[in-house]
Amino acid sequence: MAIYNGNSDLEYKSAVICDGMVFNGNIESDCDIVLEGVVNGNIVCHDLIVRESGCITGDVKAINVSLYNTLEGNVTAEQSVYIYGNAKLTGDIVSNSLVCEGNIKGNIDATTLIQVKGNGVVNGDCSAERFFVDDGATLNGLLTTKERVVEKIEVVEEAVESTEE
Repeated sequence: MAIYNGNSDLEYKSAVICDGMVFNGNIESDCDIVLEGVVNGNIVCHDLIVRESGCITGDVKAINVSLYNTLEGNVTAEQSVYIYGNAKLTGDIVSNSLVCEGNIKGNIDATTLIQVKGNGVVNGDCSAERFFVDDGATLNGLLTTKERVVEKIEVVEEAVESTEE
């Protein structure tokens, strides 16, 4: 079911897979997906929100991923992955940043940040520029700190000589 949120020019689109619905197969969409049901297959979309009743068995590729329940598969997110309190993810993650309050079993390759908050648990090797682990949180695995990449901007000035005749 597609929801266009009353926007007549259809700029913002999201699809909802409702609680009680089971979808077997791959999903590819340029819109956001809100998952309240079950998907057995891979998902490619803009942003993905897996609600408390939602569950995925398959790989995910999105710009942002928010997980409130269970995902068994690998995740590739262009920007961020957020694993909330009771959520469980089994698989490897590649993203710009990751915040975990839930449970992850798999390796994480984040460009900038990995943060484990509250009672969050990460079991796997992790690579990022920065790590933050709260008191009470657990991070088990090999940690590799990446060098920060700073773009060098060269300013080229041309000297203009004026000649007088």
